[in-house]
Amino acid sequence: TLFRSGFENLVARLEASLKEDPSDAGRWALLGRSYIALGRPADAAKAFEEAIDRTDPPDPGLIGEYGETLVAAAQGRIPPDAEAAFARVLTLQPDDARARYYMAMARAEKGDVEGARADLETLLRTAPADAPWRATVFEALQDLGGNPEIPPDVAPQPAENAPSAAPPAAEAP
Repeated sequence: TLFRSGFENLVARLEASLKEDPSDAGRWALLGRSYIALGRPADAAKAFEEAIDRTDPPDPGLIGEYGETLVAAAQGRIPPDAEAAFARVLTLQPDDARARYYMAMARAEKGDVEGARADLETLLRTAPADAPWRATVFEALQDLGGNPEIPPDVAPQPAENAPSAAPPAAEAP
């Protein structure tokens, strides 16, 4: 489409500007987000690595975006490098909801379903009542066998058109 080709041209200009001056972490992050929009998660991960390498002090939100990008590149699985990214986020910002969610999902992938459930229950119980990602966490918890101890008011019914997304770092409890 015309929009896509225009967007690809803007991305090409951003790439060219970074070849001339690769020091701008913000532009590397923008390039990573642009690659995600273009469906290029492997390229996005490399751009986020460049951004992270140029950010001091470390930015947990940026590291979380990198981790999510690695998950997207792995078709939803939590590869070791993504798990390491989320673990690093939690050392910088222990209450980061996105990192807590993905670490719980990594536990489940490794076979520790009970531990994953416990982590998701805690995340759900400590989530703000209006957090848009609560339904996603609840659905993940149900997928792992649910928990009848969760009060009904903690398990909101997702809106019909609600996007399914992991909790963003900005809305961490």
